[in-house]
Amino acid sequence: MSLKVTDFVKHFNHEHVKVPTFSSENRITLLIGLNGSGKSTLLKSMADLYYYEGDIEKNASMMYTDETMVFPEHMRINDYLNILIDMSKAASKTMKDSLLCLFDLEQHKEKKFKELSKGMKQKVNLIQALMENKDLYLLDEPMSGLDFESQIHFINHLKNSRKQYVIATHKEKTYEPLNAKKVYL
Repeated sequence: MSLKVTDFVKHFNHEHVKVPTFSSENRITLLIGLNGSGKSTLLKSMADLYYYEGDIEKNASMMYTDETMVFPEHMRINDYLNILIDMSKAASKTMKDSLLCLFDLEQHKEKKFKELSKGMKQKVNLIQALMENKDLYLLDEPMSGLDFESQIHFINHLKNSRKQYVIATHKEKTYEPLNAKKVYL
């Protein structure tokens, strides 16, 4: 799987986001920058959610996860994830169960979303993305709200995965153990 971004520009009213040309055959690419630098815009464009100028070449099935989490507050975690699995051609209950254990949510899976903390919701946000069997994952600030232990579990998951990831972050040091390609915006 390869990824190449060339001459990327996205216009917003009188502002525009320009991204330097880059390519990555690394398993993990970090988009690093301050708030407003264009990280989320680039990820959404890679996921074909935005119109943009330039070229983004990718040849893989992909999954995009936004930093903003909106869940049906009345539903239980397990019911929600099972519905996603039923709608998907790529997700599996085995992967869901494995990820619930990884993020220490197994004992909370019958809780409703309205009972969850921001960190617990962020764990579900990651689980719903990672349980899909895709080649490329586009993750926007995936560690936002995660406790230290969950961050370590997530880093270990990334280390052991054979998939490709593009991760938007402004916390570069958190990802140091991954030997990731860094693109500064």
